[in-house]
Formats: sequence, C-alpha cells, structure tokens
Amino acid sequence: MEMIAVRDVRGSLLSQFSREGRLVGIQNNRALIGVILPASPQLTRNVIEDNWSNLMHTIKRGEVEASGKEWPNSLAALQDRLVGDDASTTAPATLPPNVGAVRVGDLSAGLIEEAGREGRALTLTHNRELIGVLVPITPRLVQSLVERNLSQVLHDIEMGEKQIQDREPATTPGESEA
Repeated sequence: MEMIAVRDVRGSLLSQFSREGRLVGIQNNRALIGVILPASPQLTRNVIEDNWSNLMHTIKRGEVEASGKEWPNSLAALQDRLVGDDASTTAPATLPPNVGAVRVGDLSAGLIEEAGREGRALTLTHNRELIGVLVPITPRLVQSLVERNLSQVLHDIEMGEKQIQDREPATTPGESEA
C-alpha cells in the first residue's frame, strides 16, 4: 500500500495508482485517516453484489416514477403499494446516503474526518473519472476490525512472542497446517 500525506494528494498520482490497482493510505500528521480502494471492474462487481437489494429498489423506484406514478413516501402508502407486489425487492422509500462524491482537489483531512464521523465513504473523481473509493479510518472501524479478527490477532501476538523467545522464524497459520 502506498502512503501519501493528505496535503500531497494529487489527482494524477491517484489516477496512476488506481490504474495500477494499488491501495493508497491517506495520512494526516503521520496518522492513517483513510484508505483508497482503486476503482476497478472487481470493485464495481463487489459493490453491486453487496448492494443488490438497494440497487433493485432504485430500479423499481425509477420505473414507478418514469411511468408518471408517485413513489410512496410513507409507511402506509408503501404498504398499500406492496399489496400484490413482491416485497422482497422493495425497500423503504428513504434510504440514507452513505457515499459522497468528491473531486480529488477538494479532498481535505477535515472532509475525511467528517465522513468518518457520519459513517460515509467518499468516491473520488479526477477529470470527471471515478478513480477510487475512500474509506475513512476511525477508532470505531479499527475496533470493529479487531473484534472481527480477534482470534487472528491473538494468534499473531502468540506467534510473535514465541519467535522472540525461541529466536526462530514463526510460522503463519497456513504454514503450520501444511
């Protein structure tokens, strides 16, 4: 992963890293405040697969509005609308936005930190081209990642301590099973 200070972020550099498929860490005062995932067909596929129900909701809403009908904006109206419809592909009418688009030139530490507080990711563009998705790094995110991976973290600590005691190279879980 490439590390760049937020004050040194340039669109041309991020575009190059994105084309190469490289992750970029954004730092402010040497602290990691965000990670940029390069825009790629694989990222697009993962985003669509992970958000399929929201995508289907958006398509259905667009079809309803294109036909000249009004999309229901209340729970009662939504329940009336769902009679006879397949409820599995319809979500509540008001979905909170959790991604914001930002030009690379407008990117700042304050903007990244604000997005982190709001739980939003930022899509980054340069010359009207999507170059990546910035995920703000917050204490809450770090805590969640550690909790999800606690057994691996504990294993790595144990192996590190063993390596220090034995002065022998430690093995990774994959190597110890082989």
